[in-house]
Amino acid sequence: MDEIIQEFILESREGLEQMALDLVELETNPSQSERVDRMFRTIHTIKGTCGFLDFEKLAEISHQGEVLLSAIRKGQSPIGRDTIDALLRLHDTILDILSVIETHASDVAYKMSVDLGEQLVTLAQDTPPATKTERTPTVDGPRPTPPALLPPLARQPNAWETSCLRWDWSISTPWFPHSS
Repeated sequence: MDEIIQEFILESREGLEQMALDLVELETNPSQSERVDRMFRTIHTIKGTCGFLDFEKLAEISHQGEVLLSAIRKGQSPIGRDTIDALLRLHDTILDILSVIETHASDVAYKMSVDLGEQLVTLAQDTPPATKTERTPTVDGPRPTPPALLPPLARQPNAWETSCLRWDWSISTPWFPHSS
């Protein structure tokens, strides 16, 4: 087996060992953001390296775990029993895929569980109960009509456009002068 793959497996297992410890701690104290950050970095590193090494199945499930951990970090998804269980399943699944890679130098032989990926994505889209609210428009009266979209040359430039924006037609991109 390639030395890079061996190093990847070793480092991934070390990160996953720490992830297991972090998950146990999060069960008792879900407000420990440094543990979530560390788990995110572990999964992010695994996902990124999979892209380089062409381990598509491991990259896919790692990406779905990364999405959930990102939502937790941003406060968009709560840490509850379902989340901990899903992250433990992610942990075990990644270890299983690493074993397949170690044996076959590929993750193609691994039979992926579709429901884990769906569970991770669903949990990432969940909103904490305290922030679920129905939004109603706050504008009184009729909404203003948006201006008609006109081609750029069909209107006169406003003061801001004439003072600080020039158009380079040869490359069709705006040019903004630098402040001095």
